[in-house]
Amino acid sequence: MQSINDVLTAPAAQVAELAPATVLYTPGGTRRRAALAGMGTSTEEYAQWSRRQAVKSVAHFFALGVRHVFTNALCPSQLAEVGRYRDRLLDWTVEGLAGAEALADYARLGWRIKIVGGGDIPAIREAAVRLDVLAPKGDAPTLWWCVTDTQGGYWTMLLDAVHRSGARTQHEAIRALYGEDVPPASLWLGFGKPSFSADMLPLLLTDAVQCYWDQRPGYVLDEAMLRRILYDYACLRRTWTEDKSSRYRDVQDQQEEWDRPQVLGLGRRIGGFWYPMAEQDQVGDAE
Repeated sequence: MQSINDVLTAPAAQVAELAPATVLYTPGGTRRRAALAGMGTSTEEYAQWSRRQAVKSVAHFFALGVRHVFTNALCPSQLAEVGRYRDRLLDWTVEGLAGAEALADYARLGWRIKIVGGGDIPAIREAAVRLDVLAPKGDAPTLWWCVTDTQGGYWTMLLDAVHRSGARTQHEAIRALYGEDVPPASLWLGFGKPSFSADMLPLLLTDAVQCYWDQRPGYVLDEAMLRRILYDYACLRRTWTEDKSSRYRDVQDQQEEWDRPQVLGLGRRIGGFWYPMAEQDQVGDAE
């Protein structure tokens, strides 16, 4: 496949040749998406709708060849909130991870589901056991739900696993923490501000990670966009060559592009949210 049009139109099995084995997927703004859809952000309807949207988005990864998807189910900042959302959060999380509707979806799709973390929360621990019992046999695509309920919880979990196992390498530590050999991730799809923390991104799993930040809130990833990302990931970003002697031949012809005052990460406020600044606004500020 030589062009983006090839990737957009090729059978899924061919596109799968471009996909990494493991992807980190951390969308955000699910309540923002619900508000855009005219839905209450602290309602049972929101929780059920968001879970279905998550399954739909993750399905695109597995359809295009990814074997492991790591995504967040619960993080400390959510638990620090107040109001009805916080009051219902744990019940919603457990239902979304291992409720009847979720289990039916997993069985229909043939997915294996693993929960990482949250062992101090009885309901999360029980959900993890239930999912392990019901896991399909064989080499099933695996969705890993990450639960971090305290600040620094990821590091505590990781260091405990390393200490317990005596791991000395990244692969040994991965096996100790996740219970199996998971290929390190080389692709991360985030949301919003270009930033990360250990509660958001499982650092143990990172290889040389290519990062993409979607600015659309919620689980809105579709197959066409994922195909575009995989093309960029596999084809456009691989610029390293052993012999770099010819790379600079045309640099002077590209001077306008390289001298453009554009910074990935500059932004502006839209109401209570951050949003990336347009290129023309960055140029205008510089002038």
